[in-house]
Amino acid sequence: MRKTFLIPVLMILMIIPSVYAATIVFEDDYNYNNGGTYSDGIVWSGGSMSVSVPDFPAGTQVACWGWNTNGVYTHCYGYAHHLESCMKKSGFLKEICETDIGECIESTVDSPNTMETGSVGDSWYNYVYVKYYRNCDSSFSWGYASNSPALHKIIKSRSYRCVGSADYDDSYYAGKYPFWFDTHSCNSTSYCNQSIPQSQLSFGVNGDSMPSRNPCSPLCGNKVCNSGEEGSCYQDCEPYFSAYNVKPGKEIVYPGETITFKAYFRNYGFQGHADIFGVPVDKNHIQYKLDPETTDTLNKYGTGSVTLSWTVPLTATPGEYNFRVEPQNYCAGTCSQYPDKIEFATLFEIGQPPDIEVNPTALIFNI
Repeated sequence: MRKTFLIPVLMILMIIPSVYAATIVFEDDYNYNNGGTYSDGIVWSGGSMSVSVPDFPAGTQVACWGWNTNGVYTHCYGYAHHLESCMKKSGFLKEICETDIGECIESTVDSPNTMETGSVGDSWYNYVYVKYYRNCDSSFSWGYASNSPALHKIIKSRSYRCVGSADYDDSYYAGKYPFWFDTHSCNSTSYCNQSIPQSQLSFGVNGDSMPSRNPCSPLCGNKVCNSGEEGSCYQDCEPYFSAYNVKPGKEIVYPGETITFKAYFRNYGFQGHADIFGVPVDKNHIQYKLDPETTDTLNKYGTGSVTLSWTVPLTATPGEYNFRVEPQNYCAGTCSQYPDKIEFATLFEIGQPPDIEVNPTALIFNI
């Protein structure tokens, strides 16, 4: 169900001094029907709104819309032959249609036209302007209409939004309707985490349920934890190392020889270090776990590398081998480990040892 807002305006002809009663119609695509009424004065950002004037004066052939705060008209609608004839009478319309200021679209003037309601997180009052052209092939005239500048509050469909590292706005219910905003702050050991899932912060599908939490998440000292990596208190964050590349020292190695692997990784978590284990895996899924190397301490999003070494057992099966990297993260307090096992396919090969041919030679003894 779509909600419709009717806003009475006056249309004033600029050439013929006549006044027309008219209505700009707004329809929002967000299904907010709390209480069964559509007159809540709220339009949700990240969506769209359709605008139209169903009762243009007789003879209206082209309508231009501006839906912003600067009064610039950017979209004009009318049949092609009407657009052409009106452009001959109006340099303003011609400039919109023939430059990058806006665009002219073949359509009936009274069709609903879509305006975007802004990116997620925007909150603003909406201005909408309409300029129309009549009888362009005879007694040309034009006029305009506009809605009240404080008509609709465009808000986020979540009950909270971050407005800084520690501050957030919230909405609240008064009667049956939510109102925006009161501003609050997270405490000194928390930050405003806008990545919390929508389901925990929204009013629900129909806009009639309260959120399960606020957007504050624990800090690690002055560092921000990854979502889901905060433990029972703010000290409980951990580093989170993940390998993104491995380079073997050689492509083919033989049993009894030593091969090195340089593993490259990034820390997606809190500042810290990790033990990096390497695991060669053959085609039969037999695994050989190598001794670990400890990384340097890295900040969040820092990168580094370690070099792992393996002396190939004489019993190792010849063939192609994968290589898996398993970071063992160090963390404080009671946090859980988050092993991120990345396996790189057919990274190197163990060759077949050459056959040793034995040619016995007779021993001759002189007595």
